[in-house]
Amino acid sequence: MLNLTNVDDALHKGEEWLETNKKTFLSETETGISFKDNFADLLLLELSNRWDYPVIVPEDYPEDNDTNAVAFSILKPTDSRAKVLIDEILACKNADGIVQVHLDPNRPRIAPEVSANILSLFYSYGRGHEVQESLSYLQKAMALEEYQESRYYFLPEPLFFYTWRLLCIASGSALETIDNQRLPKELHTLRDHLIRRVSARLGTAKDNALCPALRILICHSLGIKNDVDLQLLLDLQEDDGSFGRAWFEGLDPSSARLHERGLHAARKTENNPRPPSDMQQRIHDPQMQYARWSDWPLAPSIARNDKGIQHDHHTLGSLESPRPSHDLLLLHH
Repeated sequence: MLNLTNVDDALHKGEEWLETNKKTFLSETETGISFKDNFADLLLLELSNRWDYPVIVPEDYPEDNDTNAVAFSILKPTDSRAKVLIDEILACKNADGIVQVHLDPNRPRIAPEVSANILSLFYSYGRGHEVQESLSYLQKAMALEEYQESRYYFLPEPLFFYTWRLLCIASGSALETIDNQRLPKELHTLRDHLIRRVSARLGTAKDNALCPALRILICHSLGIKNDVDLQLLLDLQEDDGSFGRAWFEGLDPSSARLHERGLHAARKTENNPRPPSDMQQRIHDPQMQYARWSDWPLAPSIARNDKGIQHDHHTLGSLESPRPSHDLLLLHH
């Protein structure tokens, strides 16, 4: 049986670690190159509701539909500004009607994780009916018994998380809640797939704290008892309150793995003051372009593209480079 005192202590230690390390969550390669990842920062912002934890980084967003979709579903700019982006995304459908990963039509790639994030954006603006082909593609991926590793992800939990996030948004609920009464009927099958897939993964990936953390979030909102993953997290917490290194995604095209300590610590704790009103005003400032956040604090950023992983205009890898015999480990600290 779980000791609730241990759970409370773990939450307190995790919150202290987040507070102590706010604005310092950097990615780092094993060769010592550090960078900020805006995609992880956006998810950290949504989960913690703390504007002072991440630094929302890029002077320009990377040219991919995934990051833009996540950003706009979290930051909620004006409807007119969002319409411009949504219309651009709609122009990126492939021959099957599935929205592609990149804004560039010369990069014809799709991924179920990206489809889930794009669907979240469209449903948040009442336009889910325009991307039903992407929904069908996501449902087929979730219907599988085994996870099919993709170019961008190597574990099923990120797919589960993005799907769960879609269900929360589409039902008009706050994150961490799925309102089954308001959930659109076309998403009921997707919800059932999520319940089945997550239930089958309980207690797995014992060396990656992010996996049980995501499953706990999902199970809580779906009414699934999950003490086994909670115990896993308690066992994985380190003395400083963090939860160690937890791999989250791969960096196309090098198959390098990404880890964000701040992001997965936030997924295990709750600390939710409201963002300051002046930041909300800046989001809705008519002078602010939809893909530009130049008035926000800037930090080195990476751009994920097929020409290589860019950092401060220096290429770290390229599509033509042979795949290394072992993964290049990219560690967010």
